[in-house]
Amino acid sequence: MLTRNEPSEIDLIHREYQRINEKWLRLHVHLTLSIALFVGALEIALYFALRYMDIVSSSRNIYFIKYFLIPTSLNLGLSLFCHLVQRSRRIPLRGKAYAVSLSLAGIGLILYSVHSVFSSLVLAVAMPIVLTTVYSDRLLTTVTALSSIAGKVLSDLLLQWDLDVVKDFSDREQLADLVLSVVVLFAIYTLCDVLIRVEQEKNNVSIRRELERQHLREQAITDPLSGTWNRQGLEQAIAELDANPTGSYALAILDLDEFKSINDTYGHLRGDKYIQELGKVLNDCGEGIPFRFGGDEFCILFCNHSQEDVLAACRSIQRAFVRSPSNRTYHRVTLSIGVAFRTPGINGDQLLQQADSALYRAKADKGSIFFYHQS
Repeated sequence: MLTRNEPSEIDLIHREYQRINEKWLRLHVHLTLSIALFVGALEIALYFALRYMDIVSSSRNIYFIKYFLIPTSLNLGLSLFCHLVQRSRRIPLRGKAYAVSLSLAGIGLILYSVHSVFSSLVLAVAMPIVLTTVYSDRLLTTVTALSSIAGKVLSDLLLQWDLDVVKDFSDREQLADLVLSVVVLFAIYTLCDVLIRVEQEKNNVSIRRELERQHLREQAITDPLSGTWNRQGLEQAIAELDANPTGSYALAILDLDEFKSINDTYGHLRGDKYIQELGKVLNDCGEGIPFRFGGDEFCILFCNHSQEDVLAACRSIQRAFVRSPSNRTYHRVTLSIGVAFRTPGINGDQLLQQADSALYRAKADKGSIFFYHQS
């Protein structure tokens, strides 16, 4: 049913973006556990492969502690941390994305640091950067990239995990390898940043176009003078009412008593002020959906309201309109209101006729409220 309180198309788009990000976050968290377990299994397989090639210089116990137990424990700890963050209700979605992305960057750095002899493992540092592009958050990608690159450089300069690897950056070849790896990581980050910019621009264009369409739709069914929905909006609401034969609806028609005398005495501009102020009262009421039917007549469509609720709302509207600036300053104008409740077998047009008939009875005693009763 037409209402000003329903979510806009833009709200729905943003909710869909959030739903996708939440889904990706869950996959991201599961990925941390999968990588931690995969790396642990890979370390065991690597031990047997290196032992078969007679490359392992460490004893079995030392290799197990240094290359399996410590790294795997750290990786599983980071994965557990991600799961706790993801399940938390206090941490916002963006905060969770930062925590998970940086944790995955930590797992990548652990893998790279333990086996820095394999230069191709720089991809383990790059992977967390690439995965952040799904969130379309440039700051998140930047923070993850800087953390990963800084961690990689510090690992190269300060950490000697594998004693068989000789690090000597006075050696031009090793220094060039370090610089080149950093340049490659920055290039990957730059590419990710460009992709996010393009995706954000596409999303912004889509949102702007949807805003324009939504604005045009609202203009088409909004009365510019009163700010309520117009007659076209009422026809749309009645069509939706007819499509829901079991719904409980009431229609009220409001008319400004002796409004013609206001226009004749004070002019049409002053009469427009009464219309504007009544429109504001109806929009501020919060009960039902207001429409300007034409001239000085307005309608309110109530959904799932009892007769007592409708009566209370109508009286509240009458009191609020009496306190409006024009009523206090110029001629006091009252509101007559006719109300009809939809009964089985009654369509929207018939409901409108019944409410109009009730209004005719209410106008006989100006400022009154009359409910339609079938004879």
